[in-house]
Amino acid sequence: MENLTEPERQLIECLREAAEFKEWRLVVGYDELDGWEIALSCDGKKGRGVGKTFAATWDDITGLFMDNPR
Repeated sequence: MENLTEPERQLIECLREAAEFKEWRLVVGYDELDGWEIALSCDGKKGRGVGKTFAATWDDITGLFMDNPR
């Protein structure tokens, strides 16, 4: 656990905070050809990321919460 990347840490924090919202949904997918896909929705805000690495994919959706705090 001590070798987590920053996107992995953010995902864990997001999971911990999920109960603070009325509605929260996370869907994570991976396949060898297309890479990662992450869909996240939280109290009406939605984000979707795609990429070859988890970090790149997570970066596609972090603005959803960084730019629009609760």
